[in-house]
Amino acid sequence: MRNNLCALTVAVALASGQALADQSTLAALQSAGVALTKAQAQAVKAAEGDALAKAVASIVSAHSTAAAPSHTANIVAAAVAAAPAQAANIIAEAVAAAPAQAVSIVAAGVTVAPAQAAKIVAAGVRAAPSKSAAIVAAGVTAAPSKSAAIVAAGVTAAPSKSADIVAAGVTAAPSKSAAIISAGVAAAPAQAPGIVAASVAAAPDQAIAITGAAASAAPAHAAAIVAAAKMAAAVNTAAAGPTPGNPGNTAARSRNPGNGGGGGSASPN
Repeated sequence: MRNNLCALTVAVALASGQALADQSTLAALQSAGVALTKAQAQAVKAAEGDALAKAVASIVSAHSTAAAPSHTANIVAAAVAAAPAQAANIIAEAVAAAPAQAVSIVAAGVTVAPAQAAKIVAAGVRAAPSKSAAIVAAGVTAAPSKSAAIVAAGVTAAPSKSADIVAAGVTAAPSKSAAIISAGVAAAPAQAPGIVAASVAAAPDQAIAITGAAASAAPAHAAAIVAAAKMAAAVNTAAAGPTPGNPGNTAARSRNPGNGGGGGSASPN
């Protein structure tokens, strides 16, 4: 009997918590100035569990095809802020409902719930894999302190897009390139050479840090990583052309991880 009462108490508490979350979401949407029909408001208020995300997605869909599609970001921000535990589900459903708004939807979600950044980005990437690089860049820009986790989540969600995803993260937060590369390569070590090539091309000034971090994260692929870095750096140097008064383009050549600058065994020499 005591066990049954405890189970009932827990069930009631969980249901009450969900009801409060749904009411908070409705209040947040209304406070954000989101125009809701009576049916939409009732759907949000009555939603339980995953149904809340679907109710929010229906509102996103309605606004994305209306005169002001930019409202979708405000809708998602209000919903995620009110129900952060449902953030990933809300993002997944919202992106599926308005894929053209995927980047702004994810950025809005990460901005109001940075603690959920990795889950939010992963949900967005799975829902719109063709926009994976832009989604990751938006997430990193919104929460740079979570950049490594965001990139790892993006790569895990769409490993075939790993090179573009990691390069997008490095471009969005070049000062965190080493951590981003480590996380991205650890999530898809077999993709390490491609990841390094794309990232060095995106951030040539970080070539040595990128190469070293990748080699440390995937030592079995170190030789291929170094070769990929050297090739990408050489392409960057050739594309830059000679600098004024320096036909050899020493400035560009200094970005090549094969031309000194440290990096130990990870630096191609």
